[in-house]
Amino acid sequence: MAMVRAFICIELAEKSRKILEDFQTELKQINADVRWVRPAGIHLTLKFLGDVDVERIDQIEEAIKKSVTDLVPFKLELSGTGTFPNFKHPRVFWVGVAGQVDVLSALAQQIDNNLNAIGFDKEEREFSPHLTLGRVKSTFGIKSVTNVVSNKILEKNEFLVKEIVLMQSELKATGAEYSSLRKIQL
Repeated sequence: MAMVRAFICIELAEKSRKILEDFQTELKQINADVRWVRPAGIHLTLKFLGDVDVERIDQIEEAIKKSVTDLVPFKLELSGTGTFPNFKHPRVFWVGVAGQVDVLSALAQQIDNNLNAIGFDKEEREFSPHLTLGRVKSTFGIKSVTNVVSNKILEKNEFLVKEIVLMQSELKATGAEYSSLRKIQL
């Protein structure tokens, strides 16, 4: 059986992606041990599926379609910056989202429920919408990056969510490469 590593996400509008790329460029000026996400790969994850049998792709697509039946396009915006798990011991640098986050959270919950109905495990952690910029590899230079991230005020930028993407992730030595398996329109 052929397997693919997959997740469900929202892709960003080009202007939003450019703002994040510019912020990453600023952060990369700091000599620190961070593995930065390729700007083209920055996305808003709704559910990570892990390795799934390609035979289940149609079934997953149907679960997503069922989740968005009554959903119309909605607006989000880049908002706030942070680290996981916290600023004192950062492992991940991220940018948050604002706007119709209640709609976004309800969508993530509906997708989780519909996938659970077809055998996928429920998400254990509470949904925390964010856009990952980079992952800490070691503590070298991290305090300086954290200082910039914690004080950054991003340019206001709203984007319209019009589709949900079932994405494939291929892990390579140069980092993860993503390709769309299915796009579900709202």
